[in-house]
Amino acid sequence: MVERVLAQLLEGFGYHVRLLKASSTQMVDKQQLAGVDLVLLSPSLTSSSRDAILGVLRSTQQRTSENPPMPVIALCTLTKEAPLAGEAVRSVAWPVPLELLVEEIEAMLDR
Repeated sequence: MVERVLAQLLEGFGYHVRLLKASSTQMVDKQQLAGVDLVLLSPSLTSSSRDAILGVLRSTQQRTSENPPMPVIALCTLTKEAPLAGEAVRSVAWPVPLELLVEEIEAMLDR
C-alpha cells in the first residue's frame, strides 16, 4: 500500500515510477532496469529482500567511469534495523515529507 501511494505522489512530481515486487527480486535483470535512473527501496521491505535487490543490482551493473553504480535510496523506519550503508546507497528516515524525499532523489541523480 505504501509503495502505490508513494508512486502516485512521486508521479505527481514528474517521475516515472516502476514498482517491482520483493518476491520477484531474482527476476530483476538488465532489461527490467533499462531506463531506471534510481532505485527507491520501500520501508516495508525486509532486510533480506533489500539485500537481495541490492545484490541483483550489483551483479547486473557494468561498472565503468562512464557508468557509475545505480543510485539507491533506502527508506528506513526508526523501529527497523540500522540504515543501509554502502556504495551508491543513501538511507533516509521514514516517514519523510515528500518534498524532502524529492530533494534526496534529485541529490542522488545529480551526483
